[in-house]
Amino acid sequence: MSGLYFEVRSRLRRKFNWWEDIGFKFFEVVLLLLLILYVVDLVSSNSYASNTVFLNVLIFFFIYRGFAIFRKNKVINIAIQYNQNNILTPEDIDKLLKEIKKSINSTRDLIKWGMGIFATIMIALLSIVSTLFSKIFDLLTKNISETELLNYFKGLSIESIVIDWIKVLFSVLIIVVVFLFVIYIILDLFTYDRRFVYNVLINFQYRAFQIGELEEKRFWSSFKEIFFIDYF
Repeated sequence: MSGLYFEVRSRLRRKFNWWEDIGFKFFEVVLLLLLILYVVDLVSSNSYASNTVFLNVLIFFFIYRGFAIFRKNKVINIAIQYNQNNILTPEDIDKLLKEIKKSINSTRDLIKWGMGIFATIMIALLSIVSTLFSKIFDLLTKNISETELLNYFKGLSIESIVIDWIKVLFSVLIIVVVFLFVIYIILDLFTYDRRFVYNVLINFQYRAFQIGELEEKRFWSSFKEIFFIDYF
């Protein structure tokens, strides 16, 4: 990455700190979980629980919307200030966007390649473990007569055996998927700052910012936007 990228990132990070990003993502996840919970409550026809969850969804929706609106308006204000102060030329912005996009794509290709290898190793390990269990079972039942085995399995219902095996397989699958998802998120954090700078800089390309058509957003205009007052 170029020196200009690091300078721009440093300046933007003074305006957008990490706590804002963490708070934004936190409320985004909580809102999604509450929506899922609300749908589950509706299906279960529990009107009291549904009303309670709906109120929580509404509260978190406006908090999340507040984060989103203030963040969006901050980007607009920064774009206007950068244009007024001639900090970046259109050519600089275009070159930076291309540079960041290329870097993000290269990193993501590397992550996908690594995840593919990891998934292959996990499948191979599961295959080895299942083979070992099969061999151990064969060794344990080698000296047991067929009649004794039949008598043992008669005490177990086929349904319970099938359900137990499905539970085991499902649990293993969930563990593997969650583990892969967590690893992917951790690896994707390496591109977080670049994506952040890219998403801010992409707004600077629009002609409305370059010719000064837009005005800076004030607190009151953001507040009205959060509660849809600006529609009236």
